[in-house]
Order: sequence, then structure tokens, then C-alpha cells
Amino acid sequence: MTDKIILYPLINKSDFLYKEYNLLPNDITLINNLIVTPLTLYFLYKKKLKLSFIFLYMRAYLDGVDGYIARKYKKGTKLGEIYDHVSDSIYSGFISLFVLDNITDNEIKYPISYIVSIIIMVCNFNKKYKY
Repeated sequence: MTDKIILYPLINKSDFLYKEYNLLPNDITLINNLIVTPLTLYFLYKKKLKLSFIFLYMRAYLDGVDGYIARKYKKGTKLGEIYDHVSDSIYSGFISLFVLDNITDNEIKYPISYIVSIIIMVCNFNKKYKY
């Protein structure tokens, strides 16, 4: 719901990232992986929920923009598509690992958290990647 109301209108006005700054889809994904995702996880860890939600939406925005630019300007590649989906899968796994780690409180929480996170990463990748 928030995607259609908040993110899509912003994504459709993001041509400037490619036109003015020459950012390619893989560059945007890399920025997401190296800057935005670690900041999101850091602020979640520090329990700064407002900042973590801001970075969560920034990550969702940039994830949408990389696909938008790839499709609109025909800058997409097969490797870039795989890179984007693997990146999303790893991010989903880390978020689920973080959440599960914080809501479970027994001695088997780590194995359960890791197994569930790996399952989420694999399911997310298989669902998004088009063979």
C-alpha cells in the first residue's frame, strides 16, 4: 500500500539520478549495499526506530529506482538483475535474522534464527529471479 502511495510517485521522478549524476542501476544497488543497508541495520541494532525506518524507506526507494532506470533507459543486464535479487535476498535474510534474534530468548535462538534467515533468503531469491 505505501509503495503505491509514497514510493512509486518518487521513483517515477528519479530520472535525475541517471541523467544528471550518471548513476547506473548497479551503482545504485552498490550504494544500497554499502551505505543504506548497513545504516538501516545499525540503527535497528541501536533501537533508533525512526532513523531505521527512514533508511528502510530509502533502501526501498533506491531498490525501485535501480529497476526503473534499468527498464526505462535499457541499462539492465542479466548480471545486474542477479546482483539486485541476491542483494535483496541477503538484505531480507539479515532483517529477519535481526528480528528473530531480538524476539527469541532461549539457547537455541541462534540456530533457529540462522535457519529461518537462510530459508527466507532462498525463497526471496527464487521468487524474484526469472529464469
